[in-house]
Amino acid sequence: MVKLPNDIEPIIQIPDNSLYFFIGIILGIILLIYFFYKILTFFKKDDELKKIFLELENLDWKKTKETAYKITRLGRKIAGKQSSQMFDNLIKLLEQYKYRKTVEPINNEIKQKFFLFLEIAKNESKI
Repeated sequence: MVKLPNDIEPIIQIPDNSLYFFIGIILGIILLIYFFYKILTFFKKDDELKKIFLELENLDWKKTKETAYKITRLGRKIAGKQSSQMFDNLIKLLEQYKYRKTVEPINNEIKQKFFLFLEIAKNESKI
């Protein structure tokens, strides 16, 4: 080190890492927000599935057309990998109750298939 006159030290360079710290803090905050969002949507989805299952369990079988449409609309949301084939077959059976002016009550065979689909979908979603 070279001594300057009057005991003045030469200028030394101080490393500035503040930009890296700032970027690290911003990325950390973004990751925290992302994880909180994922946790909240997981619980929200769980609550939504519970509402759908409750609504499908309490169908009014006297209103045939409304019931057929409701099963079609809500069943798509809960059908999983195993129950999707069963749901497709159920939809084909329910078509005779949808697009007509007057319809007869839903027969017991379709009701049994619906309740079987509901049980399989419940087991799949683990609710």
